[in-house]
Amino acid sequence: MLLLLEGPAGSGKSQAAEALIASGQFHLLADLTALWAAIRAMRRDAEGRYPVRQDDDPGLSLAAYIRAAVVRQALREDLNVVVTSATPGTATKWAGIAEELGAEFQVRTINPGYAEAARQLAQGGPLSAECAKALARWFG
Repeated sequence: MLLLLEGPAGSGKSQAAEALIASGQFHLLADLTALWAAIRAMRRDAEGRYPVRQDDDPGLSLAAYIRAAVVRQALREDLNVVVTSATPGTATKWAGIAEELGAEFQVRTINPGYAEAARQLAQGGPLSAECAKALARWFG
């Protein structure tokens, strides 16, 4: 089983994925940000956040490649896998990988709306330009 949790940045996708792993329903979270952070030796700051990813960061394409390889291998081993996306339109890619390996595929959209996602990202302060850019990926 491959589950795509999609929605804007700040929607709670990561927390939902972590809850699914903790419940035992899923075995693996193939998280792009975690892979990117590992490749670039990034650490979370005092608020628990990674530095903002830049679209042209070479570690990002490598992390995406590794994530797809991890998902394929996990599905070959009949593991239930969760991936997340803050960019609309990624379901086609993941559905193709699931179909290629004969796995079930589901999509769940978590979208609390722009205002709530922005509130979560801002955490009581002003919304940074980077966070606004991340929201724009989903909301346009």
